[in-house]
Amino acid sequence: MSDKIYNEAFNIANNIQLSLPDRIKELIFYYKYKKGYGDQRQELEFFKHFFHQVFKIYPECIAFEWNQYQDYNDNYLYFDLELCKINYSIEVHTEGFDDLQHDATWDYSFDDETYWKSKNETIESSKIYDAIQHKYNYLRPVTDIIMAFLKACYDFYKPYYFIYLFGRRANVKITRQGISINAENINYLNGDYHDKQLIVD
Repeated sequence: MSDKIYNEAFNIANNIQLSLPDRIKELIFYYKYKKGYGDQRQELEFFKHFFHQVFKIYPECIAFEWNQYQDYNDNYLYFDLELCKINYSIEVHTEGFDDLQHDATWDYSFDDETYWKSKNETIESSKIYDAIQHKYNYLRPVTDIIMAFLKACYDFYKPYYFIYLFGRRANVKITRQGISINAENINYLNGDYHDKQLIVD
């Protein structure tokens, strides 16, 4: 892939004139008509180059990670990106990547478990929530870029894109040093029952 392909995707995600939903739509349009498909190595390079630009232009971001796996929800199985974190400890809560019926309400919020623990229990939870959003507001511009990029990949290429690149059950961590993929000791939300059902003796 040429640098132009790498840069165009980043420029769309980094366009502060567009809302987060509009950036996602523009990225999907770009993927559909201009990007094309690469093999696994090329697509991993696409991810690495995209995040290289993120870290270069936004030094306040030093790492981004997520867990990805299929899990059980009520009466069906879904594949999602979960437990997203920026800078190792700041949680990024989404409305769910697996919501393929994307609409303008899709968004995210920050959370910090240590911040909750440090506050007096008499303080209203809404005030603590607002304080956390304010505390990490400086990370919102760079998080917008990352979340728009990931959501557009998920919506356009579908879950198998992430499975193809990183594995069905994995923790994916991206830093300035590159991408690390850990497929061991994944914190399954509902255990590994469904994985065991797939094992054929």
